[in-house]
Amino acid sequence: MKALVTKPPFSALNCFARYLAGGVSLKQSRYISRKRLFLAASGVGVEDNDALKLHHQIQQYLLSVKKLKGCTTLSIELLCEVNKRLTPQSGDAGKIRSVRNWIGGGGIEHAIYDCPIFLQLYKAADDLLKTDI
Repeated sequence: MKALVTKPPFSALNCFARYLAGGVSLKQSRYISRKRLFLAASGVGVEDNDALKLHHQIQQYLLSVKKLKGCTTLSIELLCEVNKRLTPQSGDAGKIRSVRNWIGGGGIEHAIYDCPIFLQLYKAADDLLKTDI
């Protein structure tokens, strides 16, 4: 006898979460169909490790959105917690970086964008958190 699986009601956030969740959802998991993802999430059928990883990443993203929506005040600690939840594969997940960083160009001298020096990040983050939006 087949088990009945009911489809949850449509949610735009849930539908597009896979494109917003970052990490594996934008890299290795691009080829995972909605059907595979639904089956992995429901626990029906063959174990699909790739689809399960994607499902987990989406759940972490949705949990982070819920946590951010529910907070009255942002803090560096909360932002670091969300970062750790969304980038568990990174060795520095959940921490403000402590090394120089840049984007593009193959080196700092040809960078397209030179990120703030890590020593300035705590002050910049603190200023951002104090800003009314």
